Formats: sequence, C-alpha cells, structure tokens
Amino acid sequence: MTKNALRTIALSLALATGGAGVLQAAHAQAAGDNTTQAEQKPAPERHRGPMGHHGAKGHHFFRGGMEQSPLAMLGHLKSRLNLTDSQQKLWDAAQSASREAGQAMRAQREEGIKALRTQVAAGPLDLRALSARHDAERAAVKPKLDAARDAWLAAYDSLDGKQKQVVTDAVKQRLERGDRMREHRRQDAPSKS
Repeated sequence: MTKNALRTIALSLALATGGAGVLQAAHAQAAGDNTTQAEQKPAPERHRGPMGHHGAKGHHFFRGGMEQSPLAMLGHLKSRLNLTDSQQKLWDAAQSASREAGQAMRAQREEGIKALRTQVAAGPLDLRALSARHDAERAAVKPKLDAARDAWLAAYDSLDGKQKQVVTDAVKQRLERGDRMREHRRQDAPSKS
C-alpha cells in the first residue's frame, strides 16, 4: 500500500466524523474575543471538495463551504450583535456544547488513527472493520454534535429582528462573494473545444 493510500485512509478516518461546522461558530467567536469590531472578519473562503467541509456529506447548512454556513458565521458576528445578558448566556452555553463536541471528536480521531496504525502493522487492512468502527464513532458523537447545533440555534432564536438582519446581511455578502469567485473561476477556466 502506498503512502498516499495510507494518508487518504487516515485522513478520511480522522475527518469523517463531521460536525465541524457546528464547532466553527465557537472557534470563530473565541478567536474574535480579543479583536475589535473593525478587526473581525468572516473566515477566508477556502476551496473545498464537492462534499462540503472536511469531506463529509450532509448537514451543509451547518458546515463551512464556499459560502460558510450561517451557523458557523455566528461566531464571527458576535461583536456586531450587541447581545443582551440572556442572549450571552445562550451564547456561552452554545460555545460550551461546541467545545464538548470538539473534544469528543478529537478523542475519536486519535483512537481512529491508533486503530488504523494497528491494522497497518498487522497486515492487510480490514476496511470493513474500519468502516464499522467509524460508523459507531459517528453514532456515539452525534448526540453531542446535535446538542451543540441545537444550542447555537437557541442562541440565534433569541436574537431580535435587527440582530437577525445583521446575520442575514453577512450571509448575503458571503453568497455574493462566492458567486463572484465562481464566475471568475469560470472565466479563467480553459475552454474545451
């Protein structure tokens, strides 16, 4: 088995647990805690594969894609939302749930890599066993990911109309920027004749 094949398997095991979009909001907000309002900007757009953030299918609304998910963008917008005390409590609960889910996902990745190394050392890979392990790990972490998602949705639901408009405007700008980037790439792509 080639090094690239092993890397591909390890990467897919490490990243396939999904839920990263739910965690982006907490990471983005935590990174922005020490910045001023003028310094805070949404995360730069990255080119990602057709299956969305980290290569896992599903829940695109909660993942960062070309147009980073609205849920993930919340973390970047906190300083512009002027949260009330009750909204701040919901925000803190969402961050806490995201951290807990993130810790569970990191622990699973480490265990998955250990399992992969064990199989590689023992001989031919049993991809069925690795796949079954991945499915079990994903099922085990799903409640934490769902709890984090629900906590962020509760924080969003607590926003008033003006605050929700701030989020809507940011998402609209991100979509427009994504459209411009796609159009630019289309124009730069060599034509097939």
